Amino acid sequence: ELDFGDIPFTEVGETELYLSNKGQVPASFNFNLSGVSRPFVVDVVPSNGVLKPEERLKVTVRFRAGIPDLVVETVLVEVAHFEATVLTVRGLGTFPGVVLDLPRKNEAEHKLQLDAAAKRLQMLPVVSSSASADERSE
Repeated sequence: ELDFGDIPFTEVGETELYLSNKGQVPASFNFNLSGVSRPFVVDVVPSNGVLKPEERLKVTVRFRAGIPDLVVETVLVEVAHFEATVLTVRGLGTFPGVVLDLPRKNEAEHKLQLDAAAKRLQMLPVVSSSASADERSE
C-alpha cells in the first residue's frame, strides 16, 4: 500500500519503490492501471519492462487526488507468470483554506452584535419547499 496522506487536491505526490529480480532468468513486469477510476490519478514510470537476473529497478509512482476527498485506487502489479499483486494507492485530497481568529477592537460590542444576529436568525419564518403554488401566490 502506498499512502500519500493529506495532499492538496491539485498537486502531484511522488514516491519511489523498487522491483528486484532475485531469480536467474529475466522477468517481465507490468503495472496494470485499468482499475484506476479516472485518468491521471495514478501514473507509474516505467509502467512495464523486463528485469534481468539480479537486477533492481527504481519505479516512480505519481498520485493526484483531483478532488478534495479521500481517493483510493487499485493498481495490479503483474510479474512474469505469477498471480498479480494488488497495490493500493490512497491519499486525501485537501482544499487549502485559511481560518483567522483575530482579536476584536471591542469584544463586548462584538458579542452584543453577534447575539442580536443570532436572535434575528431564530425569528425568521421557515419557508417550506412543499408549499403549494396557491399558498405562495397569496
